[in-house]
Amino acid sequence: MNRIVQRQGAAPPWVEIQGELEAAVDTFRSVLRQSWVRRAVRMLTLSRQPLRELSLADAQALRDREWEARERAYHESALAEVNTLVRKYNALAPYAVRRTYYVRDVELDRAYEEGAEDIIQELAGRLRSSRAGPGNPEDIAVRDEEDEQTVMRVQSQGNDVLRLRDLFRQWLRGRIS
Repeated sequence: MNRIVQRQGAAPPWVEIQGELEAAVDTFRSVLRQSWVRRAVRMLTLSRQPLRELSLADAQALRDREWEARERAYHESALAEVNTLVRKYNALAPYAVRRTYYVRDVELDRAYEEGAEDIIQELAGRLRSSRAGPGNPEDIAVRDEEDEQTVMRVQSQGNDVLRLRDLFRQWLRGRIS
């Protein structure tokens, strides 16, 4: 009987819902992870910490309660939709393959842990692409609101750490003069 069903391309209803559920979970996790990586990179680039000293453990431990509070409504509504699909799936699926509900805190912890490598890669990419002149490590390219590239000279302080506040000061001096 199973071979006949497989040849005809038919599947039980719970298998079709399983595909919808997997797609919904993957989409939610992808959006959550991308949102967190964007926020973390923005937060780290605006902080006064040297970006080159960030380790994978530091990136995994990074949290932002303000971001969590601001995004709480979206997270809860998206998880409510996913959990509705879980209920629908569990109503049709055999007992052995039923799923548990998705919880916001667990999904956030997962995003923090899985997004750490993306954060480090994004920061490394920004540090590499920020170098303006070939062979001139003291020129830094910065994009402004109009998406125009401005090249600034950064004085080396011996430890070769680029501070964002120095870039802003030089940028403001260039705008005022």
